[in-house]
Amino acid sequence: EYYDFFRERIMFPILDHQGTVVGFSARATKSEDEQKAKYLNSKNSLVFNKSEILFGLNLAKESILEKGSVIIVEGQMDQIALSSAGILNTVATMGLTLSEENLSRLLNLSSEIFLCLDSDNAGVKGSQEINKAFLQKGIIPKVLNLSPSKNADEFLKVFGTESLKTRLLESRLLIDTQIDSLITKDSYDIPDRLKTLKSVFEILAPLGYS
Repeated sequence: EYYDFFRERIMFPILDHQGTVVGFSARATKSEDEQKAKYLNSKNSLVFNKSEILFGLNLAKESILEKGSVIIVEGQMDQIALSSAGILNTVATMGLTLSEENLSRLLNLSSEIFLCLDSDNAGVKGSQEINKAFLQKGIIPKVLNLSPSKNADEFLKVFGTESLKTRLLESRLLIDTQIDSLITKDSYDIPDRLKTLKSVFEILAPLGYS
């Protein structure tokens, strides 16, 4: 018996950085109970490898160069939402990591990086991993605070484009927010201070001597 692999999902053609269609992605339209995976992608092949794709890069390159910055979001819907709102220097990861090749592609276009992944645990972890990768290149990304929304698409629907642009202006270095979360007013004793100091060093370690 045959069935449609992408059945009952919203389909997106996936283009590489040169604008060539290399695969497809499909977003769930039902609850997690009915459709476990939020996104389904074409299987890896000679022409498609999701770790090598940045969704929207083929269209965003000109704007990234013009603005001197790039916004990295999680998932096609967020990228489409921001682009539709006129924020064109936006690309989406297909997963929660960036390949070495994609890091190089972005850094060839801009050295100012804004992380705008989902605010759930997976998105926070993904932001931290992508942040480390950029730190190892000597680049210190900023992070958008989308609270109380879960993602950029949801934020735009509730608060609008101008509010998102304000959040961009207010964004902070991710390492600063990480360090702030470690420092508490009641951590006065020496063991707590040493533990905090060790954690701070771990956050900064990827920078090395860059």
